[in-house]
Amino acid sequence: NTLTVDESTQYDENIRQAESHAPHLFGADISDPTCQWVSAVDNNAYEEVILHRTMVLLANSGLSEPLLVDIFRVQSEEEHQYDLPTWYQGHLLESSIDITPSSNSLSIMGESDGYQHMWLEGQGIATEESISLTWFSDGEFTTMKSVTDAGDLLLSSLLGANDPLHNLRKDAAFVIRKNASDELFVSVLEHHGQYNPADEVPHQPFSRLDDVEVLLDTRDFTVIRFSLTDGSERLISLSNQNSDTSTQHHITLDQNTITWQGPFHYQVNHP
Repeated sequence: NTLTVDESTQYDENIRQAESHAPHLFGADISDPTCQWVSAVDNNAYEEVILHRTMVLLANSGLSEPLLVDIFRVQSEEEHQYDLPTWYQGHLLESSIDITPSSNSLSIMGESDGYQHMWLEGQGIATEESISLTWFSDGEFTTMKSVTDAGDLLLSSLLGANDPLHNLRKDAAFVIRKNASDELFVSVLEHHGQYNPADEVPHQPFSRLDDVEVLLDTRDFTVIRFSLTDGSERLISLSNQNSDTSTQHHITLDQNTITWQGPFHYQVNHP
């Protein structure tokens, strides 16, 4: 589940070159079991493209299961096509975006770099600031809410194309496609509920994630907010350039000032 640029493999499929590089650890803190985060930067996988990914695991979210927040910034001086897949096993239950299925026959997503092994099952165009997808797997429900811009593509794909030996596992994927120079991908994933085949009743099949939005995204700072159905809000603020844990940051949004120290800040606002 990592990003591709212009439908090309990282390091141009050069394994030796890839093994000689590693992402730079921008920051991390796993000392608090209720809020753990790690952030890394890579500027070698693609020429003149900087990849900066931050993963946050929140166990004090007021939900029965932790929330996973994925914040993926891409920076370049030129416009590119960015594809970020989410691979999953299970059955799609609900989508907030209309996905138009491929009509009479499936087509492959590309000619090389792994795309030739992916069937394009359908696609939809984002018209709102976020999309929601829910699937069922191993007796549990999973909902993903992702930030989108109008015109972003959501591609529904299935692994298994051009597979003469039929030994590729038939995993499914959602691919969010954006075209830009600097871009931001934000997703919040929630595991919720379960289905008991004995009583044939689903328990908590609906997500408590209400919305996710980007309040600010510049090359210096990123601030995202997501809310739950109980009216509470969570804010995550990131310093994208300065990883010094002693540096103080101040941002004013809608006449409200956010102040924190270090590259990462998390706060909860209750109604």
